[in-house]
Amino acid sequence: RRAGCAHLRLEVRRDNQAAIALYRKLGYRLFGTIPNYYEDDEEALRFEKRIRYYSGTRSDLFVPYYGQTTPFTCGPACLLMAMRALDGAAAMDQREELRLWREATTIFMTSGHGGCGPRGLALAARRRGFDVAIHLNDDRVPFIDGLRDEAKRQVLTVVHEDYHEQALATGIPIVYQPLGVEQMQQNLARHVVPVVLISSYRLTREKAPHWVVVAAIDRDFVYIHDPDIKPERDETDTDKTYVPIDRAAFSRMARFGQSSTRATLLIGARRRRRAERSA
Repeated sequence: RRAGCAHLRLEVRRDNQAAIALYRKLGYRLFGTIPNYYEDDEEALRFEKRIRYYSGTRSDLFVPYYGQTTPFTCGPACLLMAMRALDGAAAMDQREELRLWREATTIFMTSGHGGCGPRGLALAARRRGFDVAIHLNDDRVPFIDGLRDEAKRQVLTVVHEDYHEQALATGIPIVYQPLGVEQMQQNLARHVVPVVLISSYRLTREKAPHWVVVAAIDRDFVYIHDPDIKPERDETDTDKTYVPIDRAAFSRMARFGQSSTRATLLIGARRRRRAERSA
């Protein structure tokens, strides 16, 4: 911890059941394997244990955790967490998760059901009365680089243009200047929640766009709520709450694809309640 480390990691033979049981008892969880790791070609199991936890202060905004219930609803799950942090009466269940997805989906993605883009999510938040702003690095169609089928690319473009026009008509600020960690920290201090697009590769070794909530930031780490729980890796919601990521490492992972798409939503309090507090 003094060296700034967030996790302890180790390898163990798959057939060493006594050691595996001990590591699990000590709080280590399985997160990967290495084939042919030992001299006799036995596979190694990789375990890790978190040693860094966010302590927080009384002035911090508490962000509750919600795990996505489908492979394609990370964005809606993050929006649920942000909205619930700002309004304890906001819904945080699967029905609302899927409703948000239907409102914000890009329809197509690299594979499977489409995820959600920044403009669609922002519109869904605004419909529920929350203050929202979009920070981007450019005005290109997000996720289009991952689609080779021209018909799907055309549909994605139409959906993007529709969301963009709706966002402008609704008065949602679209700022073509990506946010840095310092700016996110300043927004959190004002109880404005950043929802950030990242590449999941640094977390899961899967090259896919993924939304996370920045729940806290301190001098050394960005702490995220990652909605993607993988039971096959022994993960629970505790493993995905306030996950510590080095500030520089987070800056590197907060972009996706060949075009290095960067997108952050800033979710603020419901407009009526914000006006009441300032009155």
